[in-house]
Amino acid sequence: MIANCLKRLLRLKEDEAHLIVFQLNADYRFDRILALEKLKPLRRKAAAHALDELCLVMPGLRQVRNNVAHAVLKDDGTAGQIFESRKTKRTFTKAQIFATEELTNYVAHAALVLRDELGDKNPAGAPGPLPARPQIPSWFATGYKRGIRAGGQIARVKRQAKRQKSRP
Repeated sequence: MIANCLKRLLRLKEDEAHLIVFQLNADYRFDRILALEKLKPLRRKAAAHALDELCLVMPGLRQVRNNVAHAVLKDDGTAGQIFESRKTKRTFTKAQIFATEELTNYVAHAALVLRDELGDKNPAGAPGPLPARPQIPSWFATGYKRGIRAGGQIARVKRQAKRQKSRP
């Protein structure tokens, strides 16, 4: 979904997007969307709201996903089975992972709304308005630093352009 949103923001055709967008990882795609949004803010209120919600919830879901995908399943005497990442030293219980199900569905809906608002219409119909955000667990990481990473990239590109102009 995020790749389709970036494709639409860049106004690329399908074959162009396969070469440029679909080969990028999810973090880089999302950073590019934020960089473009910083340069030219989204005009539609529903699109901006969907992007805000993605910025809020995606970091935590990404953390849970990466931890579970690359973790070792262990049996802890007190918490039952836990997913432990030896690299990051993070652990999640099965209950914590299952608690993110509603948030996962919510983020998927937000991505559908954003894609639809950017003009990439789903032939099955519009996704409908974004529902109320599910409760976010206290342990859940929130708050993608919107614009900070993207802003750094924009500043770097501007510096590079300035250097190119100053060369004879």
